[in-house]
Amino acid sequence: MGVLLQFIRGTHLTPTLATLGAGSSRCPLLASGVLALLACAFLGVAGDTLLLADDILPFSEVKVGMKGEGRSVFEGSAISKFNAEVIGVMQNIAPKRNLILVRLSGDPMDRTGVQEGMSGSPIYVNGRIIGAVAYSWAFSKEAIAGVTPIEEMLEVQRRGGGSPGRSKTAPPLPGVSPISALFRPDDLVRHFEHYLTSGGLQAEPMASLRPIPTPLLFSGFSAPLLDRMRPDLAGAGLLPMQAGTAGKSAPGSDPLEPGSAMAVKLVRGDVEISAVGTVTYRDGDRIVGFGHPLLNLGPTSLPLAGAYVHALFPSLESSFKIASPASEELGSISQDRTVGVAGSLSAPPRLIPVRVQMSGNTTRPQKFAFDVMDDAFLTPYLLYASLNAILSSAQKDFGEATVRLLDGSVMKVAGYDDIKLNNFFSGDLAPFYASGTVAYVSLLILNNEYHPTRISSINLELEYADERRVARVEQVWCGRERARPGEKVPLTVTLQPYRGEEITRTFEMTLPEELTPGRIVLQVGDGQTVSRKEEQSAGGEIHPRDLTQLIWLINHIRTNERLYVILTRPDNGILLQGARMPDLPPSKALVMVRPQAEGNYVRVDLRGIVEDSIPTDFAIEGYKLLTLEVEDSNR
Repeated sequence: MGVLLQFIRGTHLTPTLATLGAGSSRCPLLASGVLALLACAFLGVAGDTLLLADDILPFSEVKVGMKGEGRSVFEGSAISKFNAEVIGVMQNIAPKRNLILVRLSGDPMDRTGVQEGMSGSPIYVNGRIIGAVAYSWAFSKEAIAGVTPIEEMLEVQRRGGGSPGRSKTAPPLPGVSPISALFRPDDLVRHFEHYLTSGGLQAEPMASLRPIPTPLLFSGFSAPLLDRMRPDLAGAGLLPMQAGTAGKSAPGSDPLEPGSAMAVKLVRGDVEISAVGTVTYRDGDRIVGFGHPLLNLGPTSLPLAGAYVHALFPSLESSFKIASPASEELGSISQDRTVGVAGSLSAPPRLIPVRVQMSGNTTRPQKFAFDVMDDAFLTPYLLYASLNAILSSAQKDFGEATVRLLDGSVMKVAGYDDIKLNNFFSGDLAPFYASGTVAYVSLLILNNEYHPTRISSINLELEYADERRVARVEQVWCGRERARPGEKVPLTVTLQPYRGEEITRTFEMTLPEELTPGRIVLQVGDGQTVSRKEEQSAGGEIHPRDLTQLIWLINHIRTNERLYVILTRPDNGILLQGARMPDLPPSKALVMVRPQAEGNYVRVDLRGIVEDSIPTDFAIEGYKLLTLEVEDSNR
């Protein structure tokens, strides 16, 4: 029987025909009228009390000593039963939260205890469900579990849909501007390796109980990469496991029912990340499961599938199921709350498609496709992990490498210009730098301060090489110490490639005709260093005035394979509301920035006059400064 999610004001009414029939021999019409009134109340009046189906045993009726059974999958997809005995009823263990303690027994519980992957396993007493296995203790000598009452889980189904993708904010890393971290790739790698725990994502304990860790299945991920991710995932209450993908369900079978193994997919496709738990209750095409949060995302939209259990792994600390998600998807999860997840078998998920083409050291380009969940906090992390998995699997886990994001690598944002992702990375961490850059750009877009934004797709064209292609700026010299506006200034730069012959490049820069006399500074170096120096000269924080300007800044990031030459000179300008106002008279600059505590401005100490760049086949490293005296052209 389905659950009636209707509410009435006042006391919880659980009428039966027997109680309504008392005295009905004398007043049959009155009894019929009462029945009709109660039926109307149940079906039409809003209120505060949940009316339960007769296959549900409410928490108020659960007593110590009651015995029943639980259901879960321990092998394949077949649902097995085990014994359960209520040993404790804990009221108000958290605000508006209760908990039932049960002792589990029978095979395989006597051998394994409570298993990771059992979250959501329904417990029945006299054929009526009381809740879902959800909490446990590590190193417990007995299979004792905390059970989340079923009424609390069904409340999740009653919630409105909400807007998925806004679980929490992932703020940008500290810096002069939102894009500052893109000039520090080592910071990006450190950021994503501690992303979940530093972002406050952790298992929520219930008194001394802990939520049963959720097996997180990684398909297409190498063991070294998974080991690198493991500490952060474990801190968030997730158990990372390598897995494959199971086949489709048998034709005509009902793949999800109470006790079935379920997989919630965060990433699907050539690489997959899925969380495994158990279905607790099904009402038509609606289901609830887990009994505790997956990631406590609130409104969400995640693919839902069945799962296949290959084996059980007994452990003194905490046993777990070895499982794989089914390839056939059955609907989506729309709510991820403190007491469980809820979803529908008929609603499709909303995801971001990612397409990758890789060339360089293969006879033909390799193509990869995966879809990632749309969430402001989790999407960047999942992108980082999935792209690293592809680079690791298709190439190698460690050692020297060069990764070039070619022209045509773009992130499409609904209603805005495409975001260009072309860049060049080389060294031992090149794959992590490339993945971190793409992931961090998605973080900036999804967490922008202006208005909600959706990434419609990400397309990447990669070129890979099994070698380090780095060149250091060794020397820079100028053919002249003095020059006049409009004249050409010859420059010579010496580059030292890694384990290669020295390279000398000579070129000319033309000074602008309107250049006034005085000393100018010539900066020659790699894009990241030049950009960091430019930010330091700003002397304060720079905030784009809108999303259009943020995208413009991202699209004009200096790339690593180009050698940059920039002419600058001292400036008394300001950057006001994202727009540069150079060479202001001192009195005007002071007026425009007062009062100091208000407005969006930054003083600019140096102003770029001319910028040029030279393409190379290396990731450039190094930075040099020269000075040049500009003479009066009238002398």
